[in-house]
Amino acid sequence: MKPIQHGARSCQGTLMGKELYRIEDGDGSIVVTQRGNKRLLSFGSRLEQSSVLMNMPHFLIHQYTQIMLLGLLFVDDEGNGVSH
Repeated sequence: MKPIQHGARSCQGTLMGKELYRIEDGDGSIVVTQRGNKRLLSFGSRLEQSSVLMNMPHFLIHQYTQIMLLGLLFVDDEGNGVSH
């Protein structure tokens, strides 16, 4: 995947907030924006793919990310599955 353009210093305002980063390739755009205390990742649309609260980066906002990482509760420190 070869980037067509990028701009880490973009300061344009969008409906999603202040655009911090954008990269585009043949498959589309990846955009990072900031809206208040919330940083958002999207794939060139107004739909949030992922987001993080800047003052609570350990808190998973989207339910799908909470569910996706739920399996890590069953892995020990060495990366082995825990059996009950």
